[in-house]
Parts: sequence; C-alpha cells; structure tokens
Amino acid sequence: MRRHLLRFLDAGRTPSYQSRRSTLRVDAPPIPMTPQDMMSKLLEPGYEGDSELTFALQSEFHKGFPLENLRPLLMSGNLHTQAAAAFLVAEISPRLSFNMNCVVAEIADLLDSKIARIRFDAIEALLGCTTPADGAILGGVMLRLDDEHAGVRWRVTQFIALRNAGSYGSRWKMPPRCARNRRSRSF
Repeated sequence: MRRHLLRFLDAGRTPSYQSRRSTLRVDAPPIPMTPQDMMSKLLEPGYEGDSELTFALQSEFHKGFPLENLRPLLMSGNLHTQAAAAFLVAEISPRLSFNMNCVVAEIADLLDSKIARIRFDAIEALLGCTTPADGAILGGVMLRLDDEHAGVRWRVTQFIALRNAGSYGSRWKMPPRCARNRRSRSF
C-alpha cells in the first residue's frame, strides 16, 4: 500500500509536470522582447497560444503601448490569436478601457466567433468601452442572449445589469436631474 502511495506521489513530480508548473510562476523573468516583437509572434500563422507572451503584452499596454495596436490581433484569422486579443481587451483596466473606442468595431466582430470564450471576453470588453451612441454594437450584444453557451448568456445578463445600475463607467450614469428625480421616489 505504501509503495503504491509513493508511486502515486512521485507521478506528480514528473519532469513534464515541473516544466508546466514553472512556466506559470509569477516571479518568472520578463520576456526580453519589444512590444512589436510580441505582436509579430502573436500574428504568426502557426501561433498556438502562449500565456506568458499574452501577459507580457498586457503589461506593455498598461505601460502605454498604444491600444490601436490591438486591431491586427482582433482581425487575425488565427483563433488562438483572436483568443489572446479577446483576453487582452477584456483585461484592460477600466482606467484604460475608454481609450479602446478606436477598436470597438473589431471587438464587436468577435461576438460572432465560433469559440465561446472569445465571445465571452468580447462582451466583457464592450462593457468597458461602449457608450450609448454604439447602438448597433449594443444590439449585437443583446442578440447573444440567445447564445448556445450558457456562460455567454450569463455574461450578457451581467452586461445588462451593470449598465442599468450605472456602476461601470460614468458615461452610462443618468444625468443629475434624472438621478435626483429617482432618489425622491425611493422607499
């Protein structure tokens, strides 16, 4: 019995497990590439996903790398590149998301992706970068209430709830006069 237990415990210490675990370390050294090199790697035809590269590029966007550079990633035909781009636009901090209006149309195109996670991340990104003037795009988000994936439908309901509550971005809050009238009717 003890021998089987030790064999089981050692199975978790195989070299492949260790190498996988070491690539996800928080204290891993930074990738020695420029943001343009990272973009080129993401746009390669054979790109199959690399979380470290995506996180490094996310860090560059937070340091000031222009958000317009997301456009080629969002328009890529490679689903892995689209998934990385959808993750990036969904994870851009709220203080930067209002600057993404330059790529709102490209983000909205991801709503038609065949990958549910890409659709989910696109809805998350549109939550932070759309305004009431983006009616057609908002209509596209609402059409996802009929999505075949339950997670995407849930994200749309969260989108609606957060927009109606006015809790995500000052562009969606009611004008002061309307808010004053609403407070006077509260219970």
